Amino acid sequence: MLQIRFAVLYLFLFCSLSGIAQEIDSTFWHLDGDGDSIYRITENPLTKNKFLGNSWYTSLDYVASIPKNYDPGLNLNHQFGAHIGRTLGTSFGGGGGTYFVMRSWGASYSYLPKVRKNFVGGFAELSAFPFPPGSLQLELIRSTDGEETYLRPSLGLSLFVLDISYSYAIPFQSIVRFTHGISVRFKWYPGLSKWQYTRPSRC
Repeated sequence: MLQIRFAVLYLFLFCSLSGIAQEIDSTFWHLDGDGDSIYRITENPLTKNKFLGNSWYTSLDYVASIPKNYDPGLNLNHQFGAHIGRTLGTSFGGGGGTYFVMRSWGASYSYLPKVRKNFVGGFAELSAFPFPPGSLQLELIRSTDGEETYLRPSLGLSLFVLDISYSYAIPFQSIVRFTHGISVRFKWYPGLSKWQYTRPSRC
């Protein structure tokens, strides 16, 4: 029941942040001026094929998670991973500063030293900075030996190139190595100069 509630909450938050991003994208610059009209200027407009994105996405992350049936004498699981994929990045500039919205997806790899296991998978991520400074990621990972599969949503604070998130792993098998976790993710977007940038003709 807890897993279902968490999944529903995650989907609600993901859709809410997506809605905020869409609202900014569609209406933020529809402004009227006194006398001369204010119009928006768009640089690097998005292509029709948005699935390819407009920059690369790379990250390194560390996840400390609590094993099932945790007790004070049981060590945490320490997982180290990397992600690579594509990002559809948009930015909006004005008198209040510049706002970024990043929609990313791709492949992931992680290693669990405690049991010497490798995990591969895929992810989708939505993040925004500086308002709202949040990040939502949904990751599906599977051990290379085929014994373990997890769906791991995470929610947290985004500082553009640094995310600090809470995650909860939903297992698809009886072996449960991950439940609640805290992740620290360092991100970089090679080619971000190609992101769409929108600004008003005057502030």
